[in-house]
Amino acid sequence: MGRFLQIRVMAYTYDKEDMAKAWPKLHALAFPATPSPSLGMPRKKGVLELVDSLVDQVRFDMIDASVQNVLGPRMEQAKHLKQELEQALADWNPQKANTLSDKLEELLDELEKETPLP
Repeated sequence: MGRFLQIRVMAYTYDKEDMAKAWPKLHALAFPATPSPSLGMPRKKGVLELVDSLVDQVRFDMIDASVQNVLGPRMEQAKHLKQELEQALADWNPQKANTLSDKLEELLDELEKETPLP
């Protein structure tokens, strides 16, 4: 880094509306219109926050059993991919982060198809 310029390698959700359209069921579960007092409401509503919210809901058994059966086994994988992505960014490895973001989005695509309506 220079004296005045700061270099960052980061990932963020650039279009939250497109994300909500791509994964409407997961989005509705992660960011309910009436948030649970115990879960709270994340300030940001991007892909990484969606994963965090779903991981917490599965961990604390806060969702319908039919949804839990689909998401439960796979959210640990989503959590792991998110953690690896964040580590790749911290290591300034954008190529690896890009590969991991693709894998995470593919997993979310699969989960959206498999998740029953709540």
